[in-house]
Amino acid sequence: MVLFRLSVLLVASVVTGTKETSDDPCPQLKNCVACINTAQCFWCPFAGQCKMHEHASCGQAVKKTEPCPIPVNPNDEIYIHSGINTTLAIEMRNVKLTTTNYSVFELMKINSSLHTPVSCDAFENYSLCHMAPKLEANESKAVYTLKNKTVTVYDCSKLAEGGCNYCKALNSSRYKCAWNSTACIFNDTDGAGASATCPPPTIQQMSPKVGPYIGEVTVTLHGAEFGVKNEKIIQSTVKVSGKTCHSIEEDMDNVVDAHDFNNEVRVGFRCRTRGKPMLPENTTTFSLDGQNGQTQVSIYFSQLVWKNTTITRVSPEFGPRSGGTMITLYGANIGIGNKQLEVFEIGTNPIKTPIFYETSVNSDEYVIVGTTPNASIIGNANFTLLLNGEEHTLVTFTFLEDPIVEDLEPRHGFLSGGTELTVTGMNLTNANRPVIFIRNDTLTETPCILKDTTTAYCKVPEAPGWIEQTINSSRGKRAAACVGCHEVEIVVKLDGVERSFNLKYYHDPALSTFNNGLQLFSVEQQYLTIEGNNLQLLAATDVNITIGIAECRIVEIQTNFMRCAAPREQPAPGIPGAEYPEVNVTIGNYQQSLGQLQYEKELNRIVLIAAASAGGATFLFVLAMLIICRKVRQVGSKAKKLKRDLNNLELEIKTVARQEFLDMQTSMSLVNRQLIEKGFPFKPYQSFACTALFGIEHLPPDTNIPDDVQWTGPLQSFEVLLGNKLFLASLIGTMEKQRSFFIREKSNLASNLCLIMMGRMDYLHEVIEDLLTNRVQETSGKRAMKTLFRRCDGITEKLLSNWLLLCLHPHLTGNIGCQLYLLYMATRKTIESGPIDDLTNDSKYTLTEEKLLTKFEGCEAAHGSQDVRFHAETLTLNVVVGNSEEIFPCNALDCDTITQVKVKCLEQIYVNYPASQMQVNPRDLILEWHSGFGGRMVLSDSDNTSIKEGEWVKLNTLAHYNVPDQSNMVLLDPLDHMVEQQEDYVNLARLMDTGSAMDIPLCVGDTGNELETEVDPSQVELKPWHLVKKEEEGKNKGRTIIAELYLNRLLTTKQSLMQYVGNVFGDVLDRNNCPPPAMFLFRFLDNIGDRMNADPNIVHAWKSHSYAIRVLAHLIQSPEMLFDVTKPSYVSDNLDVISQVFIDSFELAEHKFTANSASHKLVFFNEVRDYREKVKEFYANIRGTEFDNLALIKYMNEVNEIQEKTTFDKNAALYRLFMQIKPYSGEIMDDLSSNKITRSLQLHTKLAEILTKVDED
Repeated sequence: MVLFRLSVLLVASVVTGTKETSDDPCPQLKNCVACINTAQCFWCPFAGQCKMHEHASCGQAVKKTEPCPIPVNPNDEIYIHSGINTTLAIEMRNVKLTTTNYSVFELMKINSSLHTPVSCDAFENYSLCHMAPKLEANESKAVYTLKNKTVTVYDCSKLAEGGCNYCKALNSSRYKCAWNSTACIFNDTDGAGASATCPPPTIQQMSPKVGPYIGEVTVTLHGAEFGVKNEKIIQSTVKVSGKTCHSIEEDMDNVVDAHDFNNEVRVGFRCRTRGKPMLPENTTTFSLDGQNGQTQVSIYFSQLVWKNTTITRVSPEFGPRSGGTMITLYGANIGIGNKQLEVFEIGTNPIKTPIFYETSVNSDEYVIVGTTPNASIIGNANFTLLLNGEEHTLVTFTFLEDPIVEDLEPRHGFLSGGTELTVTGMNLTNANRPVIFIRNDTLTETPCILKDTTTAYCKVPEAPGWIEQTINSSRGKRAAACVGCHEVEIVVKLDGVERSFNLKYYHDPALSTFNNGLQLFSVEQQYLTIEGNNLQLLAATDVNITIGIAECRIVEIQTNFMRCAAPREQPAPGIPGAEYPEVNVTIGNYQQSLGQLQYEKELNRIVLIAAASAGGATFLFVLAMLIICRKVRQVGSKAKKLKRDLNNLELEIKTVARQEFLDMQTSMSLVNRQLIEKGFPFKPYQSFACTALFGIEHLPPDTNIPDDVQWTGPLQSFEVLLGNKLFLASLIGTMEKQRSFFIREKSNLASNLCLIMMGRMDYLHEVIEDLLTNRVQETSGKRAMKTLFRRCDGITEKLLSNWLLLCLHPHLTGNIGCQLYLLYMATRKTIESGPIDDLTNDSKYTLTEEKLLTKFEGCEAAHGSQDVRFHAETLTLNVVVGNSEEIFPCNALDCDTITQVKVKCLEQIYVNYPASQMQVNPRDLILEWHSGFGGRMVLSDSDNTSIKEGEWVKLNTLAHYNVPDQSNMVLLDPLDHMVEQQEDYVNLARLMDTGSAMDIPLCVGDTGNELETEVDPSQVELKPWHLVKKEEEGKNKGRTIIAELYLNRLLTTKQSLMQYVGNVFGDVLDRNNCPPPAMFLFRFLDNIGDRMNADPNIVHAWKSHSYAIRVLAHLIQSPEMLFDVTKPSYVSDNLDVISQVFIDSFELAEHKFTANSASHKLVFFNEVRDYREKVKEFYANIRGTEFDNLALIKYMNEVNEIQEKTTFDKNAALYRLFMQIKPYSGEIMDDLSSNKITRSLQLHTKLAEILTKVDED
């Protein structure tokens, strides 16, 4: 027990006294002084209350002429260790003792509603209070108040979680703590400072991990037990791998409350090494100068490597003397150390803006990129580098005469750009990187091609949006200098040499399309004429015309038309499945399809036949048009009336829905309870990833993969190449262009690539960012831009979808995943609450008209057909599984087949149980009905009691067997139980008492043959049916108008699901719940749209197609991807409708409401309209939210950690990917060698070496 002396104002426990009247003002006064200053009140000190009368229960009440009890030394601060029994002596003045002699006061926690009562023994001038407060699990200390006093409860072990140094540095005037060789513990003795010796320091992190063998590098060490601030590190003793380390900078821990410590705790230091490493290479030594003298420390850290840096070559090796040449220095181990380039000069001039560029995921593979300065000489010059303190003087660069740009022709272009400009001059090939761009707009920069020393070819840059706006706004105004155009300053730049010209931008040429999309062409004409406006600005080299797969050569261009020489025979269509070849015109970046061209020679016979009946056909056509116009008006008015009636009908249906789906709500309540207990059945990440990539849960072993170890080397080299972003982007671009590489193969390539990149999603994200940028920039035309991400037939689009799915898993297992699962379960329970045909899967409650149960043969044993207005009775069955004694109440419908009953029983017994762990098939189980004394009967879908009608046989239902409510059932496994077939049937006397036993022919033992329905052996095979015969179903499905009753059922089903649909939409459209990968994608697409001045509707379509529709709608449609569930087909049809509602909500184009609209578009019309507005608001909010790159990096690291735990066979994926691209290796290497950067990195050579090695093996 520890005794403290402090002063507090007691708040005593309330002592029961006389009842106060409602108008008594005294209890409102909360302190003694205010109480005794009134005429009629007295203060009860140990009750801590103000009372009107001097009650006996008050003891010695304070009267008007007496002083109030007051504390002594009210500002004391107290520190108490957690869990230690403590007694506080509380000094008071003016206290009168009573017979009770005890009191209670409140210990109140700051910033919390926690109040702890503390009991005290009262004496004349003080009270002794007893307490042992404890901290919560996550607290190191907590501050309480006793009226105007502060009591701090602390825990030594938690205050000094960092180790011994933290324990020794604690403020000893506050905390009684000491180190006992393993932990920081409470010690209230006077010798508390005599702690045990701290353990030696340990290095937990060192950077960089690779340093220069010779030279200097700043090494940063972080770890534990590096001492405190007053224990100085003696600079002369610090050595890293034997290298002397100087310029020491210490890192101290920034603790939350500096007052808790008397000293700062060192967590590491940094210093700069010099000299060569000496043995042992991975040992760091230093000395600490503390109170007990010097302490020498030696720490071993294995992850430290020293390497030599060499510079081997520069590319390019020449450039103009005015500079501006972007050069790349190559070598070995350039990126080691601190990447500190102290000096980088050529001759005596410093290189401009040098940077280190990573060429591989291997940190050693770096190059140095910079721009040459203006040189005063022509000839050779050497580079001088001081890298990591080591000087490198080597590599020669040649300065040449500056190129001279003399002229640019023509001086005009079109808004889409892409038409050819010819640059003439001298010494043009002395430059390496010719480009052309609009002044003050570097985003328009377009590369040029050097033909020879005097000629270069450039393309007109695509005009920014503001140029088109300027041209449009100047229409109608007087502008003599440039009519219908806008003049800009355009710059031709060859490395550091620039020359500017004036260039006029005009609207893209306007071409006339074919009437009705088809034009006849006679081979006798030879030339195809294409009409248009303002074509005089075109050059023949700017225009490319194709007819199907053949080219039409330009022969003449005039102001209003142009002609091309068409092929003699009709070419094959360029579009698969097209009847005639299409005519496409390309002018620079502008493309337009004029329609299809039909060669006239194929029409001769058709024209003769058509001419014979032309007169009659004309008359019939006019008559038909009059009839159609009238019908259209009638349909339009009917559509408006249908929409109005639909809204009224929906209001009326809500009450019905609440009653119809009471059982569904009860089932969902059970589901929710089980979810709270067991959690959601999410798939493991590996199964989820495999399903997302390949559509199956587990990849079977690939028997085609060779076991030869000689394949290991090539595959590893291939994986290294894939780690080069330039190689991977070029590879994907090449494979995208291969016409023989079909959609399925592209999908497999993207999936295998994602599997290989497991654990490197951040790298894959960078690659996808470059691919998307290129894809958008290569696309022209508003329609093509808007539908860019609608289809998923390219490698880039498939990569994006896969990357999003793989990265979204942590987000999907949160609240949005829970809502998706509840939507799936609610959909299933809603459908199952009504009759479902076991054979056709048609159901009473559904969202799709095609699967609506439009005719029903009653649930009872009646043989006649009745209309859709039927009622199915819900039965509660008391089910036992096997030999278990536990009874499970399960609900089923009397019209359910026996298989349906078994499925429902298993679903209700094993609620939310993972489907993969359900090893039993319901059809294999036996359902026994137990009744009476020992009576039991095996129920099945078909037996000798089944009702036969001609060629039809009806499946048995609970109603067929006349099973009553609250019947006892047993589910048996036939492998574990021998089902007896003799005298083991339902007690017939009990059935006859129900008055309906004779309606059902039952078999009693083996003697019941007289009850069997005779079957003619020669009779054709019987057709089974449940609720609807297929022939009748076909007749019902032929109806073209939804009857009001059927529409009611669609609306009723929708109404029961709207809460769950709304919850999913609410989570998806919550900007605070938007996952970082989606935030990145939206921001990325916004930035591209801004750079290209894209229409906001186009950017909206990009976002919706790439994320919401491609990913989220797919998850709604396929819950089995994320959850371990089995999805029945009748649920799948309804989820398709909900998924389509989701897709419609993210589309901008509003559906035109007509009487012939799809039923689900009618039913969800209002909701889609409302959700569409919320989607627009969501995108606007996301655009206005600041994007946190650190959040994305942290999120990607979490995803990588999850993926690193998977057990996918990456070698198998590498082999499959390699074998996919091997047939196209020639095209891949050609593209790699045609690009300057990839060619300079020798990437095509590395791939060729891998192919050679594989062929040798």
